[in-house]
Order: sequence, then structure tokens, then C-alpha cells
Amino acid sequence: MAPDAAVNEPFALVFARPHAFGFLAGVALPPGRCAVGDDVMGRLHDDEAAYARALAGFRQNEWVGGRLAAHVAARHLGISGWSLLVGRSGEPTAPAAFSASIAHKRTLAIALVAHGANAGIGVDIEDDVAAARAIEDIVLAADERASIRRLRAPVQERAFVVAFSLKEAVYKALSARVDHVLAYREARVDFDIAGSPSVTMRVDGTAVQPRVDLVLDRHGRHVITAVKVRP
Repeated sequence: MAPDAAVNEPFALVFARPHAFGFLAGVALPPGRCAVGDDVMGRLHDDEAAYARALAGFRQNEWVGGRLAAHVAARHLGISGWSLLVGRSGEPTAPAAFSASIAHKRTLAIALVAHGANAGIGVDIEDDVAAARAIEDIVLAADERASIRRLRAPVQERAFVVAFSLKEAVYKALSARVDHVLAYREARVDFDIAGSPSVTMRVDGTAVQPRVDLVLDRHGRHVITAVKVRP
């Protein structure tokens, strides 16, 4: 995914584009811990702004940036007049008209929005190969790690990031649908010889496993993964 423009101003729109699962938008985040100004808070709905003012540092910046990105994406789908707060598992809670998933990484917050409640969408953004490799023993099963190491060396590094990101996106998509905290092993990521991934679910306590459709994008150095989980 190529950048639409070189946008460095904090909380400026970086991109907004149709996506296979809805609409995707990205908003620039400030590099420091400065409090979000009233001018930016004024772009949120009142209850969103009230929630955001109780946060601090990077968490406040990420939360505000994610909501601003969701507002943009929703407007492109013709949806307005709503607030996006926080559910029991920390997920963004959308009105019945649509579903939303939010992710952020250092300087960029993104939101994927789709029509319909419980659309089963999830999005994640990653850019740090070293961080993904550092937790590979936690995130990936032994056979998953072995399948990645069969890939060509340049593809391996990206595959570790993609596998971690896909699992994060799947768990966001399923967080409101299951009655337990999902473990990394409940989503298996495999790669074909060319390095293209697929996801197979093994959700505990579920007789019929959901199917996962996925889309991979790039924005600069960022890898963006999006999933749609179907019953």
C-alpha cells in the first residue's frame, strides 16, 4: 500500500481508501507524549473526548488517532452521528449500523470500518521485525516456526511479522464472539512456498470452526493485515 502523501502533521489524515472488507483510513500520530490539544479533541464526539481526556501520554494519542481514523472511514461509508467507545475486552464498540477495528504503531493509527453489526473484521499494523522475532516462541507453535524457516531468507523476516499481525487481527475480530480470552495457538498461520499466508482456526469449545479471509497491505515500512472471520 503506497502512501497517498507525505503527511507529518500530528492527527492529519494520511490515507483513506476502499478495502475488500469495508473502508480503511490512517491518521498520523505525534512522536512524543504531549497531551492532545483541545482543537484535536474537538474533532471527537463529546463522550469520546471525555474518555480520551482521562488517558495520558502515548495511550491518549493512540486512542484519539484511532477514533479520528474511524470517523473518516465511517463517513466514506455514509455513516455519521455515532461514538466509538470501549467494550468489555477493550475493543471499540460501534452502534448496530457498523463494525470497526482499530490498530496503531508508533506514528500511525488506522481504522477499518464495515457496514453491519458483528461484521467479524479485525485489523493490525506492525513494522518491527526484531520485536516479532523476539516473541516468536510465544506467538507461534513449533510447526508454524518450522514452516516459516523453510521460506527463502528475505521472505522469512516478513513472514514472522505477518504471522504475528494476522493473529492479532483475528483475535480482534473474535474478541466479542467468544467467551474466553483467545490464546495464540487458536489461530494457526501457514505459508505456501511463495510466502503467501493462510489462517486456520482452532477455537476452544467450538465444534464448527470459523473461516478466515485475509488481505495484506503495506504503507511505507508498515505491514497492515486485515481479516474477516466468517461463521
